[in-house]
Formats: sequence, C-alpha cells, structure tokens
Amino acid sequence: MRIVMFWLICLVQFTGHTQECTFQVSGQIFDVETKEPIPFVTVLSSESGKGAISDLEGKFIIKNLCVPETELSIVHLGYKKAVHHHDAYHTDPLIYLAPDNQLLESVVVEGDYNPSEIQTISVEQLDQKLIDQTQASNFGDLVSEISGVSVISTGQNIMKPIIHGLHSNRVLVINNGVRHEFQNWGVEHAPEIDATGAGSLQVVKGAATVQYGPDALGGVILVNPELPELSSHWHGEVGVSGATNGRSVGGQLSLSKGWSHFAVGVNGGLVKQGDLSTPDYLLTNTGKEEYSFSFSTKYHRKNFNLEGYYSKFYQTLGILRGSVSGSLNDFQLAIDRVPPANTSSFSYTINNPKQQVSHDLLKIKSYWIWDHQDVEVQYAFQYNKRAEYDVRRTSLNSYPIIDLGLASHSLDVNHHYQVTDHVSTSGGIHFGYRDNNILPGTRTVPFLPNYDEFGLGIYSAGRLQRNNKVLEVGLRFDHQNTQIRGIDQFEKRYEGELNYSRLSGSVGGRFDISHSVQFSTNLGLGWRAPNIWELYSFGKHGVNIEYGLWRYQEVNGELSANQVLSQDEKNVIPEIGYKWINSLSGSTDLTSWELAGYINYLNGYIYGKPAGVTSTVNGVYPYFIYDQTNALLSGFDLTVRQQLGSAIRSELQSSYVNALDLTNEDTFVEIPPMSIKLKNTYQSAIKGLGSPEFFLSGKYTFRYWQQPRTISPREFQLSNTNVNETNFDFTDTPDGFFLLDLGVSGRFKKVEYFFRYNNVLNQKYRLNTDRLRYYSDQIGSNLKVSVKYQIN
Repeated sequence: MRIVMFWLICLVQFTGHTQECTFQVSGQIFDVETKEPIPFVTVLSSESGKGAISDLEGKFIIKNLCVPETELSIVHLGYKKAVHHHDAYHTDPLIYLAPDNQLLESVVVEGDYNPSEIQTISVEQLDQKLIDQTQASNFGDLVSEISGVSVISTGQNIMKPIIHGLHSNRVLVINNGVRHEFQNWGVEHAPEIDATGAGSLQVVKGAATVQYGPDALGGVILVNPELPELSSHWHGEVGVSGATNGRSVGGQLSLSKGWSHFAVGVNGGLVKQGDLSTPDYLLTNTGKEEYSFSFSTKYHRKNFNLEGYYSKFYQTLGILRGSVSGSLNDFQLAIDRVPPANTSSFSYTINNPKQQVSHDLLKIKSYWIWDHQDVEVQYAFQYNKRAEYDVRRTSLNSYPIIDLGLASHSLDVNHHYQVTDHVSTSGGIHFGYRDNNILPGTRTVPFLPNYDEFGLGIYSAGRLQRNNKVLEVGLRFDHQNTQIRGIDQFEKRYEGELNYSRLSGSVGGRFDISHSVQFSTNLGLGWRAPNIWELYSFGKHGVNIEYGLWRYQEVNGELSANQVLSQDEKNVIPEIGYKWINSLSGSTDLTSWELAGYINYLNGYIYGKPAGVTSTVNGVYPYFIYDQTNALLSGFDLTVRQQLGSAIRSELQSSYVNALDLTNEDTFVEIPPMSIKLKNTYQSAIKGLGSPEFFLSGKYTFRYWQQPRTISPREFQLSNTNVNETNFDFTDTPDGFFLLDLGVSGRFKKVEYFFRYNNVLNQKYRLNTDRLRYYSDQIGSNLKVSVKYQIN
C-alpha cells in the first residue's frame, strides 16, 4: 500500500509539473467614440483567479494562463461590458468600450492568426471606415483608392484593378480566403465581388506567387468580408444609398449573432442604376442591376474551428450603345469627341450590348490550433456564368454571342508553425480543377474552346525575426495540365493538350535603419502559363474583336485567321517574371510615410494590342491581337500622412509606371499614367451630428507621355498605313486632368451617414486605360449619399 501511495503522489506531482501555465493574453482598451485609451479597466479571464487592470495607456496583460484560450470580460464604471472569446494564437485584441449613455455597443477588433503573412512586401489596407467613406460603385473603383493601384475599364460599370502596370490574369483576387475563379482574361470582365460587402481589403504589391500560386505576378488583392463573431448578441446594420449620376438607388442589410461555440451571419445588397452622363451628354445604355447575398457560420470547440460560407452575386451591365459603330466614319467621329451615335434620353432599361453575370461560392474551412501551430483544410466550389449580348439582326438579338460556364473546385491544406520566438514556417499543398464550357445556343462561332484544367501546387516558406530584423524565404512548385476541345469558324474540330511545370520563389528582408525609419526588400520569381484566351480567342468580345496567338498568322505581310495553330507552328512560352521591390518607410508622432520602388522584368510577356479595324454584319470594330515579347516595368508609389493639429489630417499619394517593350524597342497601350492625389480631412464635434469628418481631395492625372504611335480610323480609310511595324493606338493619349472631390461622414447615435461629391468641377476627360475612350468621355459630377442604421 505504501508503494502504491508513493507512485500516486509522484504521478500527481508529475502531472502538475507538465501542465505549463505559460500562455498569456494582452491588449489595449479605447473609448469607442473618442478613440482615447481608458486606464484602470478590469479585465477578467474565465480561468479562475486570473485578471488584470489596464494601465494609463489602456494596455493590459494576463500572464500564466494554463490553457491557450479563455473568455475575457471587460468591465469599467460608466461603460458597457464587453465579452470576448480569445485564444493565444490570434493577435492581441483592441477593445473599444461604449459609454453607458450612448446607444453604441462595445466592440473588439482581432486579426487572424497568420504567421505566414508576408512582411517584406509592401502591403496596404482599407478598413471598414475607409470603405464606407469611399462610396465605391464597384470593386475596381474601391481598390483604386490605394496608392499604386489603378483600373483598366470598359466604361464606368466594368473596372478591374491594375497593380504596378499589370492586370487581369496577373493579379489574383482572394475572396474570403478563396482564389476568385472567373473569366479573368477579359478587360471587359470585372471581378464579381460586392464592394459594399467587404469588411477590409488588403493589396499585396509584389510577386506573391509562393504563397498564392501562379498568376500573382503583379500582386494579390485580399478581400475580407465581415464574418460573425462568437459570444456576441444579435447585431448588424441596414442601409440605403443613392447617387445623382445614373439616378442609382441601393440597399444593404447585415445581421449576425454569436454564442459561446457557434456564430451565424447574413449579408445582402442590391443596386439599380440608370444611364450615366458626361458633362455634355448622356451615355445611353449604361445602366446596371446588381444583387448579392452571403451566409456564413462558425463553430468553435477548444482548439478546433469549422467555418462555412456561401455567397451569390448577380449583375446585368449595359455597355454604351454608341460603341457599336456602323462605319469607319462613325468610329472617327466618336474619337473626335462628337457625342456617340444612338444617344437618347435617360432610361433604366438595359438593352444590347450588355452582360449578364452570376457567381456562386461555397466554402468549408476547418483548422486545428495547438502548441503554436495550426493545420488548415479548405475546400471551395465556385460556378461562374457569363453571357454577353451584342446588337444583332432580327431574332438573333435575343441570343448571347458568348455564353460561358466555369465550374471550379479547390482543396488547400496549409500548416503554420511558430518554431521559436524568432522562427516560423509555413507550407501547404493546393489542388485545383476548372471545367470551362461554351454553353449552347449562341448561334455564332465559339469565342473560346471548351477546356479542363488541373493544377497542383506545393510550397514551403520560413521566416527568421530577431531584434527588428526579418528574413523571409520561400519556394513553390506548380504543375498545370489543360485539355482543349474546340470548333473553328469552318465547323472543324480541334483538340490539344498543354502541360507546364515550374518553380517560383522569393527572398526578402526587413530591418530598422533608425528608431523611426525602416527598410524592406523582396525579390520574387514568378511565372504563369499562357491562358486559353490568349491562345485561342476568336471573334467579337465586348466592344472589340480579338484574335489569340494561335488564331492568326502573317501571310504575305497580312494577318490571316483561317487556321488554328499549335505549339509546333507558333512557339508560345510561359511568362516568367522577376520582380524586385524596395520600400523605405518612417514614422514620428505626427507623420508617417512610405516610398516603394520596383522593377519587374517579364520574359515572354503576353499582351493585347490594336491591330486594325474590320467590318462585320453588325458594324465596324477595332480588332486586337495577342502578341508575346520581353517587357520591363518599373516605377514607384509614395504615401505621406501628416497630422496637422488635433483635428486636421493630410494624406499625399503619388504613383508612376514606366513600361517598355524590350524586344521591339517600343512602348505599350493602356498603361496607367502618373498621378498625384492630396486629401485633407477635418473632424470636429457638431451638436446633433456627433463628430463628423469632412474631407477635400484633389487628384491630378498626367498625360501618358510614352504612348506608341497613333493610326486613326481615317488613315485606315485611306489605306495609308502599315500596322505590322510597331505597336500603335487608334487615338492620341488623353490629356491630363484634375478631379476635385469632397465629402462628409459621421455617426450620431445609431445612424451613420456618408455624403460624397465626385468631380465637383464637372471636368470633361478621358482615361488612357478605358476601352471606351474611343467613344465617349468619363462621367461628370456625381453626388453619392448613404445612410446606415445600426441594429443592436
């Protein structure tokens, strides 16, 4: 018996010593209205007897916790209680307490645990407040608020981001942790994402192919929707919005609730817009109808999390009726700034040409967290349907000329491990499958072939961080197999199989030059395979006609599109990018700034360029061809923020891109010009309106001075040109212009309000990166109003 008791005592002692109470949680507490730190706040942990009091800066720390997760109760006299479920693998919470005499609720802001986050590449973010203030009408418009990001567009409704001169299939969009799979190849194809549903947005302005895979040569846009939180009461918001230009109306609704182990949230929105207008004339058939819906759930138990997410997005977008030219003379008149043909009175009706697009996303994600590491498993299914309608004769007008269905599946397994206080690693594997089909019923030559695409990616990365110095390295291998099945204009079938495999990698570092100045550098090697549309596109698309690399050839000095080529007949290599980005940043009590410079060499750069004009039964159109060359892109982004006293802030942004065609010693079309933007903000308390924030913003966009030569439609009429010598455009690059915007936003009790007046001076201008620049000016003045009511 004594021996048994001895071993029992030893077992108890051993058990007690193996339970290491080394976990801790820290954070900072602020007043939700004034944003000032709150001292002497009591923070209690659900682990018995553990707690802390915030110091004069509102900071607290609870040490010696025996388990990695706990329930925090934050209480202070005169403020509403806050309850927050926290684990040791998430970032320190920022807690905003609401006074008892206000209708606002206390909130907790906490970032996701992500030790693989890139720290040596320039990353900029828009939070929920800035997203609301922007009053963006679409996703591209929203992203362009970030320095170094612009848009390439087809009118005002269809915009997609440009990062450092690259766009489309060189910029990845990650929506709620899932690579957004859509018909990304077309300038006329905007990402099907609701700009009003984003909780925050990040832009990674570097070759982030190691973590995110091929096609991230230009950068990555991370869209993070608002997701439900545990231990939260029913809360949300309902809002209405409108704009004078286009007479648009819209509504939004979000609602969520969290219990101790389960949370649920819903979000929805809709918009109806009529014809837009320039300072001088209406843009007939530029209306928009849009609705979106999302449903999200979260289940949590100890170190296990399970998330589910579904979203639906639908759009009908009108395309300027005047973009359909009946003759070369009409085309020339549009370029000469005569109001486009077929301009009529205002209407909400959307006729041809138009687009109808829908996108469904279903995601299931689970992850396990333990001992400073986690494993994440995520499956996603997406279905993207796109129908494009042109002005066609008789009954054909009701049939789309392009009708595509893209089904995609992805499975990702990722592992993150905090090896020591200074070393962290990450690795993972990606499986992807895409099935793209031409849906029957277009009664026209298929613009693309059907194809099936399988992708496999494996990556590993590591980070060493010590004494404010960071070193990051990463390596990735990808393989892509594509099976093609198509029919040409002579109803002849063609098939093909493409296989590409390649390594990508990056190395970066960051260190402090002084206590207030920091330097970071990152060198990335990325690649992407030629896409199906760059190889096989054929026919009318949007406002242009396009021919892929394997759908045309030169015969006796002229272009011929009578044969489908292959790799043996025209060699097309993968696009390989070497991007080096360096960033110098600094901050003081009142000033922060960042200057980032980059150089990006692209071997085998594939691009679309104007090649001439051609006549069809529906009218005369410019046509574009895809070509391959070596390119060099370089430039800089500058951001300076200055606090001018207690109520005034100022922000300066500037960006510049230089793009060269090295093979042909030429330049490219549709490169964003240099711009400078200055925004001043003033905030002050006003009785009955809370503490509104006023802003005045001025942006000057320079004329792009590196535009290739110009060949006008009139020169084509005279047949007095050689289009095969160098790159060209149909019109001179637009003049520089200045835009002035102003607005006010604020909150009073449960109501948030936003007013924004764009293009106050009603300037007439055109954009170098707009495919409709040949036909019309950009829109004129536009007053946008949004009001939200908080539900809590």
